[in-house]
Amino acid sequence: RQIASHHPKQLILFDVYENTTYEILQELKRTYPSLDVKAWIGSVRDEVLLDRLFATFQPQIVYHAAAH
Repeated sequence: RQIASHHPKQLILFDVYENTTYEILQELKRTYPSLDVKAWIGSVRDEVLLDRLFATFQPQIVYHAAAH
């Protein structure tokens, strides 16, 4: 949510929890309708999926916001 408020060119949500990610995605689409936001579901332990994600979107900045 904080990143979206800075109007990035694109925002990719990546999380293992589908329901929570979907809720955040819908909130961001309502709050920032012009924001290009997408969601991917998966684990950070899945190297193949992460490689595909990085190859697809080629992010310039990655924020890891894991809860402790």
